[in-house]
Amino acid sequence: MARIEIHTPAHKALRAQLFATAQLVARSDFADPAEISAVGAAWSRLAALLDGHARRVDEHVVPLLARLSPLVAAEIETRFDRCRGLERGIAGIVTRLERATPAERVSLRRRLHRSMGPLVVDHLTRMEVEEQHATRILGAHLGDEELARLEVRMLASMSAPEAAGWLTLVVAAAGASESAALLTRLRSHVASETWPALADELRERLGSARWTTILGPPCVHAGESAGEQGAS
Repeated sequence: MARIEIHTPAHKALRAQLFATAQLVARSDFADPAEISAVGAAWSRLAALLDGHARRVDEHVVPLLARLSPLVAAEIETRFDRCRGLERGIAGIVTRLERATPAERVSLRRRLHRSMGPLVVDHLTRMEVEEQHATRILGAHLGDEELARLEVRMLASMSAPEAAGWLTLVVAAAGASESAALLTRLRSHVASETWPALADELRERLGSARWTTILGPPCVHAGESAGEQGAS
């Protein structure tokens, strides 16, 4: 049976959002205030996702890695710091765009487009370090039950709506079997008083058809077993 892997599903969601935002910037016409607003809203959503993911990794994964492999922990922290610097630069450009003159928008659009590339590349590189090295180290020292508890602690650090929104993106970027393994395992480990509200919120966001496609009809849910993937 495949081991639980807490990084890849989360990273699939982040990659999808990074690519989508970079594409939006590339095709937007900044002569149109509505398109500037759309880019600003998309950047705000992406920045919140990146920040939340970074905080969960810093709080729950890096301390474990610091004990098990200080060099890998330090590399991940360094790469996060570089990404945050790029994110601050992009946030500044987006803020300036909202009040720029038409002439200034031409230059700012060019700067924003050029800045998105390095951001995507640096996050992809950071994710690769986590997926290749951090996963191997955690898998060598933690059993599946410990990995599942780590996964749930990361999820529990979010509010129910935030967790449901995050899981919606994770599920949207994954296949049905991978999503079923994740949600089945979460249902088994999340506190019984917490799961119903989270499940209801997630079902509403996904839609009943997608929810049923992933987990099957309600009578099947209880018999499913935990699978191989995770969320962070």
